[in-house]
Amino acid sequence: MMSYTSHIVLYLNKKTKQLILMPTVPEVTGARKFYKKDAKVKSPFYSNKGMVKTICELGNMDVSKHSYSIKPEKVEGHKAAVGFDLTKSTIFK
Repeated sequence: MMSYTSHIVLYLNKKTKQLILMPTVPEVTGARKFYKKDAKVKSPFYSNKGMVKTICELGNMDVSKHSYSIKPEKVEGHKAAVGFDLTKSTIFK
């Protein structure tokens, strides 16, 4: 699974409702900052309201009422990537 990488590339398949995060270097086209290297707590960070809205719509998630959890899955052929099946979201309790 993915380690603490500072940059990722996001792949969103709207048809299959899958989100894949692949670690990369900053120079790659489409690379986005993800982890702050010098942060004391390694929490992922991604701020794009349009992407978040699309993910919520695909996963039927109403984040104004609930918090959700989606278990990460391995991505076949990409050891360092992590995938999320947006149809498998559950309300976080």
